[in-house]
Amino acid sequence: MTSSEHPAGHEELARRRAAILAAWRDSPTRFREDANAEEDLLHGGYADRLLVELLTNAADAGATTVRIRLDGDTLSVANDGEPLTRAGLDALTSLRASSKREDGSTGRFGVGFSAVLAVTDEPEILSTTGGVRFSAAETAAIISDIPHIRAEAERRGGVPVLRLPWDPSGPPAEGWTTEVRLPLREPAAIKAVLDDFDPALLLALDLASVDLPGRVIEKAEVCGRWRIARRDGTLDPALLADRPAEEHVRTHWWVIAAANGAGPDQVVHAPTPSSERISLPVRLIGTFPLDTTRQHIQAGPLTDFLIGQAADAIADLLVGDETGPASELSAVLEAGFPAGAFDAALRDRLIATLTERPWLPGGHTPRDAVTVPDAIVAPLAEAVDGVLPVGWYRIKGLSRLGVRRLATAEIVDLVSGLGREAAWWRTLYSGLSDADLGELGALPVPLTDGRTVTGAKGLLLPDTELPDLSALGLRVVHPDAVDPLLERLGARPATPRSILTDDFVRGTVATSYDSEDPAPIADAVLALVAAAELLPGEEPWLAELALPADDGEWYPAGELLLPGGRLAAVVAPDSPFGICDPERLADGSVSDAALVAVGVLETFAVVDMTEVLVADLEELHLDGAADWAALWGQDALIEQLVALRDLEWVDDWAGALPLLLEHREALVQPTRVVLEDGSSMTVPSYSKWWLGQQPVLNGLRPRETTTSPALVGLYELATPAAALLGAWPDVAAILNDREACGDLLDRLGDPDRTATPELLADIYGRIAAADFGLEPPVMVRVAPDVVVPAADVVVVDQPWLLDRLGDRRPVLGGLPVADLLDAPLLSEL
Repeated sequence: MTSSEHPAGHEELARRRAAILAAWRDSPTRFREDANAEEDLLHGGYADRLLVELLTNAADAGATTVRIRLDGDTLSVANDGEPLTRAGLDALTSLRASSKREDGSTGRFGVGFSAVLAVTDEPEILSTTGGVRFSAAETAAIISDIPHIRAEAERRGGVPVLRLPWDPSGPPAEGWTTEVRLPLREPAAIKAVLDDFDPALLLALDLASVDLPGRVIEKAEVCGRWRIARRDGTLDPALLADRPAEEHVRTHWWVIAAANGAGPDQVVHAPTPSSERISLPVRLIGTFPLDTTRQHIQAGPLTDFLIGQAADAIADLLVGDETGPASELSAVLEAGFPAGAFDAALRDRLIATLTERPWLPGGHTPRDAVTVPDAIVAPLAEAVDGVLPVGWYRIKGLSRLGVRRLATAEIVDLVSGLGREAAWWRTLYSGLSDADLGELGALPVPLTDGRTVTGAKGLLLPDTELPDLSALGLRVVHPDAVDPLLERLGARPATPRSILTDDFVRGTVATSYDSEDPAPIADAVLALVAAAELLPGEEPWLAELALPADDGEWYPAGELLLPGGRLAAVVAPDSPFGICDPERLADGSVSDAALVAVGVLETFAVVDMTEVLVADLEELHLDGAADWAALWGQDALIEQLVALRDLEWVDDWAGALPLLLEHREALVQPTRVVLEDGSSMTVPSYSKWWLGQQPVLNGLRPRETTTSPALVGLYELATPAAALLGAWPDVAAILNDREACGDLLDRLGDPDRTATPELLADIYGRIAAADFGLEPPVMVRVAPDVVVPAADVVVVDQPWLLDRLGDRRPVLGGLPVADLLDAPLLSEL
C-alpha cells in the first residue's frame, strides 16, 4: 500500500478533523445534519445489530476468521481480512457513502459501523495500515469554543461521534489485521449478546469461523446442520431502473434458503436481519433492496424478481429427496395469515411454484397426484397412476397445490372394475379397516368361482375346509381375500351351518328337482349337512332336495324312504314314496344320518308350524284335516300346528306304534285355535284325533281300548303307551267326552261284555252327573255280567223299600239316574 493510500496517518486524521470542524463552524446547519443522520442510523436501522454489522464488515474485508473477546469493559472484535483502506475511512467518516460498489459484497451501504454507538461512545478501529478512533468526549471538548455548535450540542444532549477522527491507541492485537475495540457502557448486556449468538448468521457470511469466548463456531459445522438451497446470477439492468444510482453497478444477486426443521419464526436477512417477517419455516437470506432504515424491503421489480428466485430456492428445500418431503412442507401448506405484504407475495409465489413443478414422486405435478391412507398405498400404487408414497396422506394442505386427497367413497369407485389377485384385495381391505363402513358398501369382493361382486353383504367367508360347493351357486369369498373388514360389512363366516342358511342354497335346493343334473347339487348339500352334523327337522326346507330313488327317478328328499328304514317297513306297497338310492350319490358313502337330516323318511315326518290358517291345511297333505277342522269350524287360526304326516299310508300298525310313540308332542299337546270372533278354544292334536279314528291297536281304534283295569271287560286292555294314541286311561277321561260317554252307556248295555263291580257301583250316577242329555239305553247292566231290558229296571232311591221290588232289577241312584235310564224310582212304585 502506498503512502497515499495509508488511511489513518496522524496528519491525514488531523486534516479530516479540521475540514469537518470548519464545515460545522461555517454552516450552522451542517452540525445538525450530521447529528441527525447519526441518530437516524442509531435509532433506526442499526439498533441491536452490533455483532451482525461487525461480522459483516469483517466478511466484506475478506476475513476468514473473526475473534470476539470481552476484556473487562472492552469488547474486541478482530479479523484477518484486508486492513483498513482510505475508502474505508471515507465511508466511516461520511455516514452515508459505502466503500463497496461493484463487488456485490454484503456491507454495500458502508454505514453499518454506526451500530457500535448503541454500546459505546468511544469506538476504535485498529489496523495494520493504521487506524481511527472516535470519541464523544473529545468531540465535545473541541467544539466547546464554537458557541453556536456548543449551544446546539447542549440542546441535543450530545454530539455526533462518528464524524471527527482521532488517532488510534495503537496497532491491532497480534496476529490480526484489523481490530475493533469498543469501551462499553454496560458490559453485562454485551455478555448476554455473546451468550445468545446465533450461529446461523454464518450462513450469509463468507467467514470460515467465529471465535467466541468459550467456543468456536465453524461455518462448515453450521451448514451441516441446515439444508441449504442457493440461487444466484446477474441482474437485468431493467430491474434496477427504480433503484438509487449507486446500486446500478451492483448487478450480482443471490438468494439463500435454509431449513433445519425449526418452526416459522423468521425475518428476512437482506443479508443482515431486517424487520420484514415471514411465516415460512426457513431462513431466507439474499440481496433484497432495503429502505434507508435497512429495516424493510422495498417493493418494486427487483423485489418481485428476487421473490420468484426465493420461491424456487425454498421449493428446492421443501420437495425433499427419495426419503420423502421435508418436514417444513406441512407448515408451509397450513400457514395462517401472512405476516405482511412481502410474506404474502412470497407465499403466493411459492404455492404457484410448487403447483407447477413436477416435483412429486414419480415425476408428477400436484394436479396429477392423489394421496390415500398409508395402509393402502402399496396396493393402489401399482394399480392407479399418481398415488403418492407412504407419508404423503398425512401432509395436510396438499389440496392447495391441486393434489387430490381421496375420500373412502372415491377409493371404492377407483378400484371398481379392477382385475386383481385375491391377495391384492385383502391388502386393500386391511388398509381400509378404519374407514367409515357406510362408504364401503360397494367395495368389490373376489369369489372362489372367479367372479368379483359388488358389496360384501350376504357373502360367505370360508373359515374351515369346505367341500366343492360350485354346484350351489354360492357367493363364497376367495380364501386369499378374507379380511375381518368383510365380516363387519355383512359377510358371514362360511361354516357348513351358515352356508345351509344362505338364500342361494335355499334357491338352488328348491329348484334342484328341475335341474339338468341334480347329482352335484345333492352331493354338495349332503356334504354340508354331514359336516354341520345337522339333526332331522332343523332345516325343513331341505326336504325339497332332489335325490335319486331305486327306480331310477329323482324325488324330493321328503318323498323318499330310507332304504331299510323303519318307516319303509311299515308303509303300504302302494304308497307314493320312493326308496332312496344313495349308491348313485358321490362315492356311495353318504351316511343315513345325512339323508335323514335332509328329509329322507326313516320315521314319520313332523309338520311344525305357527299361525296356520285352516284354509291352508290341505296344502300340508294331512289326511282328513278338513274333518279335524270341523271340530271347531272352518274360519280359524291355528296358533301352533304339530302333526305327524303320512299316517294314512301305514299298513303295519304294530310296527308303526314305536315310531308313533317317539313323537309324544305331536300326540299329547292339544292344539289351540283362535276363532273368527276372537275367542279361542283347545282341541285334541291332529295326530291324536286322526289315530283315534283308525284301527291302529290290534285292529281296534284307540277309543275302543283302555289302559285302566277298571274298564276291562267293557274295553280291550292295551299297553300303557297306547294312552298316547287315544286309549282311555280312566273313567274320568271318558266322562269328559259326550261321544265317548254315549259309547260307554252302550257298552254297559252290551250282554257280550262284562264290567267290574267297582265300576258298576257308581258308573250310572257319574254318567248322569256328566249331564250330556244322552238317549236312554235299551239295555241296562244290573250286575257285572247281567244285562236286562230298561223296562225291567227300577232305580233304588230308598233302600228300605227293597221288599217292594217285585220282579224289577235294582240300580242304585237317584232321580238323575232315573232320568238317564228312563226308569222309575223305587219310591214311586
